[in-house]
Amino acid sequence: MPEGRTLQRSRPFGLLLAAALALGAASAARAQTGAWLEEMSRLEAQIQLQQRRSELQRLLREEAQRQEVALPAVLAVMAGRNGWRALLRHADGRESLLQAGDEWAPGETVTRIDAAGVVVTIGGPRARRETRLAFAAPALAPTTAAPAASAPTGGTAGSPTPTLTGATR
Repeated sequence: MPEGRTLQRSRPFGLLLAAALALGAASAARAQTGAWLEEMSRLEAQIQLQQRRSELQRLLREEAQRQEVALPAVLAVMAGRNGWRALLRHADGRESLLQAGDEWAPGETVTRIDAAGVVVTIGGPRARRETRLAFAAPALAPTTAAPAASAPTGGTAGSPTPTLTGATR
């Protein structure tokens, strides 16, 4: 067989082989591109999920702070024959004497009372949580004692009422 015929026969085979390889490479590239796009979509979804979780945590912290501001303060806890009771001062200024199990507002219940303080359960059925109430800051008692008087000075002899100077508290 002449050498030219072999070359002519192998040329179409070579072109066919090159086309098949190119097609395979294109398919592999498409598959890699598809896998890359899927991976990017999955990563974007995870980023959005994390952002939403962070936002939810921030909102929950804000809500907890808002509720803690509105929670009553403990004025006193007392043990008696019928168990522990607590005297609470509410945000609106009213005071109430409560025991474990009492509810002072919808969804806000006294869980337990002991010498350490008062634990309450707050929130709806899906977001219930326990928290310990803070004791109220002690109010400063008004000063009713009279200032200490120093020896009378500054009066003149024979004046009916001497004046006080230098009086201190």
